[in-house]
Amino acid sequence: MKKTILSLLLALSVSGIYAQTSKGMLTLQPRVGLTLGNQAGSLTEGSKIKPGFTVGIDCEYGLSDRWSLSAGLAYAQYGDKANNAFGAIGEENGKQVAYIIKADNVREDLDFLTLPVQANFYVWKGLALHAGLQMGYLLRAHEKGNILSAKLSEQPSGNTGIINFDPNDISVQSTYVDASMKDAVRKFDLGIPMGISYEYKQVVLDAHYLLGLTNLEKSGMGSSRNSVFTFTLGYKFGL
Repeated sequence: MKKTILSLLLALSVSGIYAQTSKGMLTLQPRVGLTLGNQAGSLTEGSKIKPGFTVGIDCEYGLSDRWSLSAGLAYAQYGDKANNAFGAIGEENGKQVAYIIKADNVREDLDFLTLPVQANFYVWKGLALHAGLQMGYLLRAHEKGNILSAKLSEQPSGNTGIINFDPNDISVQSTYVDASMKDAVRKFDLGIPMGISYEYKQVVLDAHYLLGLTNLEKSGMGSSRNSVFTFTLGYKFGL
């Protein structure tokens, strides 16, 4: 009898170790949080993190006491602060002229409507690991800041790395930009979200990283992909 009671208590305690889910459980979770956007690729050398905002809702379905599937819909602000330099070919008096161009802390805003689909594995109590696939649709692309440029005697090829311009040099031209760049960015994005979450009394803290798979640069001059950390606070309730 004692062994039976002990076995029952052990089984109950072990089942409690797993998570805030069970087979057939359906929940909704509104969430809001912070994004730390950046870009990775050959056109993004020297780029810096740009903070942003995200808000959305997730729906989660329990497959077992440890596994669940979730799908979400969110508005998310990505992008970066660009400091990259690259070569460009222009025309002056009917002749081709080579330039070196550098973005000087240019704020690049990339706002997406995102649809993440993920598998969640509950490790201990409300602690879960998750990963999956995220689709994104570009809502807005805007750049704002100074662009420095200078003529070169030889035509450059590809990304030239970080160039230290002297703004007082009369050969350097500075242009302030505040314009849409939507025509230069691909509308659809695909990425892999991966992260960790913890739930306590229906409140959910989540931290994840988005590894962008899509080259967002349409010009063909190089590559630029999303590289974003996101931190959110949500509230989960059953349906």
